[in-house]
Amino acid sequence: MRLAKDKTLSVKAPMIRAILDGSKTEHRIVLNPQPHYKFGAWWWNKHGSVYAIPREGNLDNTLLGIWDACPYHVGDRLWVRETWAYINNYDIDGSQNYYEYKADKPNDLYPGDWPADEARGNDEAPKWRTSIHMPREASRITLEITAVSVQRLNAISPEEVRKEGHQLTGEIFLSPQEEGPVLLDKFARLWDRYAKRGYTWETNPWCWCITFKVVKE
Repeated sequence: MRLAKDKTLSVKAPMIRAILDGSKTEHRIVLNPQPHYKFGAWWWNKHGSVYAIPREGNLDNTLLGIWDACPYHVGDRLWVRETWAYINNYDIDGSQNYYEYKADKPNDLYPGDWPADEARGNDEAPKWRTSIHMPREASRITLEITAVSVQRLNAISPEEVRKEGHQLTGEIFLSPQEEGPVLLDKFARLWDRYAKRGYTWETNPWCWCITFKVVKE
């Protein structure tokens, strides 16, 4: 299996919990740059112009000819980055050093056993670090890609929303028992909360849709 150094996936804490409990098995990543429509077909220009032929007239939801530049492939492994902390207990009591993860302690302002009033403003207290700064050895989750597709965001189905794991965010609660239109509306609101600038639900961006499973290394 391939595990390239740059094959990473940064995931927010609610989605980490969804991956760990098995309810999140899909993830959408906005194509950058986005394809554009001209001369009767879609074009994508990241690695030179890629001519995209619509399949069966489904012009809005299907891209072909883009796969030569696709960064994700079935069998690839992604190591997951998340909000984390390094706990250096050796300097305190000689016990083993270890990592902690914000997804496991969502209500803790500081990692470790430091009370907030003692940790605040204390340079020696451990602090939560953003996912972008996570080293490979701190990652506890590796995913193997089992399927890849290209899809416009609005083409997501209620079943795919469930596979995105968003019912566990606790912010806009998505129950698996809710009807399709309700799920899609709540997913759209959640997407817009975290969307990159210019890639809202209304703009309906093209996305890589990757399906994955958690693997043990």
